[in-house]
Amino acid sequence: MKLEFSVPLYMKIKKDKLTLIGLNWYRNAHFTELNKVKKAYAHYIKTQLLDNTIKFNKYKIYINLYYKNTLSDLDNSTSVILKFVNDALQKEGIIENDNLKFFNAYSAFVAGMDKNNPRLEIIIEGI
Repeated sequence: MKLEFSVPLYMKIKKDKLTLIGLNWYRNAHFTELNKVKKAYAHYIKTQLLDNTIKFNKYKIYINLYYKNTLSDLDNSTSVILKFVNDALQKEGIIENDNLKFFNAYSAFVAGMDKNNPRLEIIIEGI
């Protein structure tokens, strides 16, 4: 059993300016901005998994990064977005929790460049 979906790397946060969602943004963001982005990721995931009936007990995640330019940093974005993804999966009842009892592994890969649609493609797989 597995689920697949994608989420964007960039979001409009202030005045039509695209912001890379990553650790550099996260450490300086106001809590209201953090909450807005977390809710946006939950919405992206929910709309892609509307008909989902799969529930996971123990699971692992595979992440494929499609970057906008070669200055991108794999861990910078995947770490923050992975947390938002896990929180959304728990909220939707797809996973019970993202603690070590349930979430055992993840792998992140650079899949390629996509200047028009930089994103993370995510695969959730039961163990």
